[in-house]
Amino acid sequence: MSSSAHDPVSFDFNDDPTVTDEIVTSYDNRDQILFVVDCSPEMNKPEPNGSIPIKVAFDCIKSVTLSKIFAATSDRVGVLLYNTNMSNNPAGHEHIYILQGLDIPDAPRVKEAEMYSSEGDGDIQNTFGSTSKEYPFGNVFWTCSDMFNAGSISNQRGSRRVFLITNQDNPHPNQHNLRQAAIRRAKDFYDAGIRIELFGLDKGDHHFDESLFYNEVLAQEGGIDATQDEDVASQRVTGGGSNKVDELLDTVRRREPKKRTSFRVPLTIAPGIVIGVRGYNLIMPEKRSTPHRVTGAGERIEQVDTQITYKCQDTQQVLLPTEIKSAFEYGGTQVVFSREEINKMRSVKGKGIEILGFRRKEKINDMLNISLPSFIYPDETQYEGSHRTFTALLRGLLEKDKIGICTFTPRENANTLIALMYPQAETFDENGAQDRPPGIHIIPMPYADDIRDLPVTETPIATEEQVELATRAIFGGEQGGMEIKQIYDPNEFEDPAMQLHCATLEALALDKPMVERIVDTTKPNVDMINQTIGQGLKELRERLAADVGISEEDLRGQKRQLSDSKPESSTSRRRVDAGSKSIEDHYRDHTLDKCTVVMLKEWLERNGVKPKRVKIDIIAQVCHVLDKRQ
Repeated sequence: MSSSAHDPVSFDFNDDPTVTDEIVTSYDNRDQILFVVDCSPEMNKPEPNGSIPIKVAFDCIKSVTLSKIFAATSDRVGVLLYNTNMSNNPAGHEHIYILQGLDIPDAPRVKEAEMYSSEGDGDIQNTFGSTSKEYPFGNVFWTCSDMFNAGSISNQRGSRRVFLITNQDNPHPNQHNLRQAAIRRAKDFYDAGIRIELFGLDKGDHHFDESLFYNEVLAQEGGIDATQDEDVASQRVTGGGSNKVDELLDTVRRREPKKRTSFRVPLTIAPGIVIGVRGYNLIMPEKRSTPHRVTGAGERIEQVDTQITYKCQDTQQVLLPTEIKSAFEYGGTQVVFSREEINKMRSVKGKGIEILGFRRKEKINDMLNISLPSFIYPDETQYEGSHRTFTALLRGLLEKDKIGICTFTPRENANTLIALMYPQAETFDENGAQDRPPGIHIIPMPYADDIRDLPVTETPIATEEQVELATRAIFGGEQGGMEIKQIYDPNEFEDPAMQLHCATLEALALDKPMVERIVDTTKPNVDMINQTIGQGLKELRERLAADVGISEEDLRGQKRQLSDSKPESSTSRRRVDAGSKSIEDHYRDHTLDKCTVVMLKEWLERNGVKPKRVKIDIIAQVCHVLDKRQ
């Protein structure tokens, strides 16, 4: 292993060296979801557990609308009701009501969805009426198509999906002509690149049967344009999935995210053998949205248009972007590079993936993963035969239990990485729905310069008795304990800080009471731990305390002493020490970096100098003033 004297991030100019770059949502890749909700009398009947299907459907609408507000501000959501007495659509079709046209979600739309949800007192049946009268179901698809095609051409770009929620599995049991007309209309639907996601619900003991009607409707899915982005992480599986009303919200949440393509690159398997692949970021760190700068000087709050200009420090002339270059200090000399030169130095290969070889899985050190992986899937639009070749490669890796080693450059002017190609087989859950898609994970690996030597410290080694006691306490045995059978699932643990942030914004936007506390799923269940392995942990603690010569009374006394005294941290002590000396003393002792930014700024202001923002620049200002006094 080695360490580098260079700063490895110095050349990362306006770019992330990892592969997990965020995808900027544009009109070409935005997601459009139209909720189509059945309002028939059967959807308004309470289930045995008390839940009403139509209200649960609006719970889903509210949840998706809120998620779009926080995570995808350019996506559009709409709501269409059918089997209503009232009608509201451009074509004048009966029993079809457009509640919300396709548009960017906002607070009024969330409030309207909440009014008809389980939390609200609104009643869809009393407001819009409800009917079980048979009418051409193809008119529902017709109205959906009109809603997607309305407006400008930009509204017709990106993915377009219909979330159909109903418990009626056969809308035309005796009308063959109406049935065939609806199926033909569904084919036109798919030819236009619109995808249907069916959420069929059971009615009491009657299981929703897709084979009666919807299998023929959904069979048209093969007509989707191959250039459309596919949601590889949640593909529909005919039959199987859960149809329970109380699980509808979870099902919608799983299908709602749209996996947008992160990159399209060629995959070189061997000289002369090249296929096309698409890359997806299946895992992305959740981040708070960037706040906008606004002004309230006018009648309403408006967003500020930010403009940045650069001036020459000597002449104060405004500089054009082409006149600005980057300089790096090397050996006391400023080495200047243009943006184009920096981009050329950062990439040693053109964009793409090139396989270098293969190794067995057990030969790979799992600890060398330095970044989030990307997931690649074949792209037939780049090279014909990519699906077939990619499938053969994936099957070979799985059968031989091998991992590929490759170079990975996700886009032009990006850093070239060494990466692992980890194969993943398709799996299904207990309901028959796809759990994991087939494909290959691209896992970035470190270079030699990225690996650092850690200082070797001597640590106490536990005795065999201590290890046995700890094992018995945690995993079970004669003295108690339990066997841990639960598999870690990251979907069960939400970021508490992010949840509180979103709940606060939601409360302010919807005029709700502020949320002071949220359920923190990351905290351990102390009561459960005490009930299952509490006695074993107590014995282990007493044994360890006895081995080091500390009694239980002394241990409790030390805890009380620590909680009462609350000593200052080393950082606080350093600040006190720094504050006891003057800036001039620190200057002579070469310890200005020990001073706080507040101390340095106050000193500069007293000496008539406007302080800069960055601490290193502020220290340079102080040194410049004191150098003149010498």
